[in-house]
Amino acid sequence: MVNRQPLAIVIRISGVTLLRPDLETALGLPLDRYEQPTDRVSAYAQIDIPDDQDRWAAALDCVQSIGARLQRLVSENLIESPQMDIAVAFPSSAVMRSLVIPAQLTAAAGEAGMEIGISIYLSSDA
Repeated sequence: MVNRQPLAIVIRISGVTLLRPDLETALGLPLDRYEQPTDRVSAYAQIDIPDDQDRWAAALDCVQSIGARLQRLVSENLIESPQMDIAVAFPSSAVMRSLVIPAQLTAAAGEAGMEIGISIYLSSDA
């Protein structure tokens, strides 16, 4: 289904060498998660795509607004290449299902140097 909405979409950013306020300023938006591990030099950050509207459209808007900024941060070795994770639910009784990611979102993510990962969660048939 083309318009099947995912459970959630997040953008994960590893290898962050900036402090949270500096990364938020560089991206032009607040982070939903920021973790500074004690055993490494780099941090982890996450941007959650809002779920109060069409998640595909919201993800496209987000990627288009920060894509060039992400590329600059990667080129300056301030972050590692980000990943968009799309969480989807599939009924546990299904032998096979497919998911179509809108072409515009895929293209925008690719232009931003972002990989796309799919997380599959089995759900009840109800």
